[in-house]
Amino acid sequence: MYPKRPIFLFAFANPRRDLSSLSQEEENLRNLLAPLEDQGKIECRFMGYSTLDQIFKEFNRYHNRIALFHYGGHSGDDFLELDDKEARAGSLAGLMGQQKNLQLVFLNGCANVKQLDELQEAGVKTVLATSAAIGDEKALNFAGQFYDALRSGKTLEESFQTAKSFIENDHPQLNIQKRAGRKKAEDDHPNQFPWGLYTLEEQTADWVIPDPIPAPENPDYHTEVNLMSQDVNKVLVEKAFEGMSHYELLFKDYWDRYQRRPSGSVLNQLQNMMLDYLPSILSTQIRDLFTVEGKTQGRRRLKEINEAYLTLARLIAAISICNLWDEVYLAKKSGGGEVKIRDTYKEELRQFMNLDPVAAESYDYLWLTATVKRIFDENNITAYMEELEELKESLIKADETYEAYRFLEQEVRTRLLAKNILNEEVEDLCLSAEEKLGMLLSACGFMCKYQLVTIKDVELQSPYRAPSASFIHQKSILRGHDYVIMDDEPLQRPEYISNQSVLVVKDIYESATYLNLSPFLIDENAYRLKSELPKLYFFGGKTGEQIIFEQAETFENKLQIEPKYDKRQYRKLETIFQQFDWMNEDLDLKST
Repeated sequence: MYPKRPIFLFAFANPRRDLSSLSQEEENLRNLLAPLEDQGKIECRFMGYSTLDQIFKEFNRYHNRIALFHYGGHSGDDFLELDDKEARAGSLAGLMGQQKNLQLVFLNGCANVKQLDELQEAGVKTVLATSAAIGDEKALNFAGQFYDALRSGKTLEESFQTAKSFIENDHPQLNIQKRAGRKKAEDDHPNQFPWGLYTLEEQTADWVIPDPIPAPENPDYHTEVNLMSQDVNKVLVEKAFEGMSHYELLFKDYWDRYQRRPSGSVLNQLQNMMLDYLPSILSTQIRDLFTVEGKTQGRRRLKEINEAYLTLARLIAAISICNLWDEVYLAKKSGGGEVKIRDTYKEELRQFMNLDPVAAESYDYLWLTATVKRIFDENNITAYMEELEELKESLIKADETYEAYRFLEQEVRTRLLAKNILNEEVEDLCLSAEEKLGMLLSACGFMCKYQLVTIKDVELQSPYRAPSASFIHQKSILRGHDYVIMDDEPLQRPEYISNQSVLVVKDIYESATYLNLSPFLIDENAYRLKSELPKLYFFGGKTGEQIIFEQAETFENKLQIEPKYDKRQYRKLETIFQQFDWMNEDLDLKST
């Protein structure tokens, strides 16, 4: 079977809203540990909304896989303060003691060392607890130094000593508290170092994050597996269409009809409507799941589910980051105030803007949208797609939509890259992945309200003695599994819309507001001298002076753009380079 990575489970709770550094602590740890996830060493699970029920669910779900549990928030002698209630130490100790691979419980709150006895009685090997009140900023810095050391290959004790040395630079009077064996609360002294590392046995503090266990490539990986299920695509269509029914009256009518009398013919109608109204790049990917091969060939189906998920994730990421760029640029242009972006967020945006093509293969695009959500929240910005805020909130609160996203990332995408899916796993994995993709499409049902439009050219029309000028836009509307080509019916508007760009808009005929998705989603043929049908590409990374793009419908097809290009085929490709430079400048992402 596929070797599972150890889980680092993080619970942060701030029901009083008085821990100003807690969210930054969470962000720091995400960024510090992300490379270990990319290397396949660990899997991090951050609970955005921490409740007692959810902690129990996580420990049950990942039984014997959780290697580290971290809590950040208010605590006391016998409780951790969660978002819904206080969690008693005895209750949590009984739960954690069942985890034979749990190496560390890190309680980064105030004066919680008296919980140690119950944790050790339950068999928890190592506990990092506090014997006094700790400041919010100190907790942030201590945790950051500890995990930075741990990810570098140091042991638990060495990581603790590193963090302790950092804190003691400003507080040299504090003495370290570190003991093997059972620790009694009455041993505390007022001037001791508030954090203590306590172990049942001395050697348990020598634990280090293990190297990943390489999963050998399955020798049958290239052998196709025939699916036996008779209801392939049923769950996918039902879940996706239910989400869409909340945004269009026509969809609601059909969904109500299907619920009253489910039948294959009505299900086919739902399927076709779904394909007709989704953006073309997504519709084309989903359509492949409805072909004979997509319904019967398991390995091919997993690949197509993964590509549909990635198309959706990359589209949402492009919408999110371009929306952020718009807000920053307009704020600067109007002089209405600065959009403040924390350094940790800037680093994440900088990583995306400078993706290596190899790193792009495993880049988590949806998590980028959660980062943009945090930036918007901290600056009181309303997103262009207001409906997208609910999806982003799900990624932060870790609800069932989050679970669907993590399943598609870890159990489908990661394993497809590793080529380690066994033949006997394919059928069940297909069924689960179909359901999870349907859940994610349901959460993105609002996409049926919007249109993708590519603008190839804009021509100024100002005849002699005309009362006003207008702009003629050569466009293509990219909706449904076939492009709706409108080049023979140009759009005439009094406003100018960016040319050679891919836009998202509610109604290009009625609304003047739009969001430009370039340079993260481009139409290659908008730059070609010879007019052709749209061919869309996602940003796929940078290498040297080249910018790499991947065709939205077939990721294997690459487009490499260089500063020196063939001007007999293309025009104005330098605009793409300029857009990246402008965005780096506007968001203050240029490397120092």
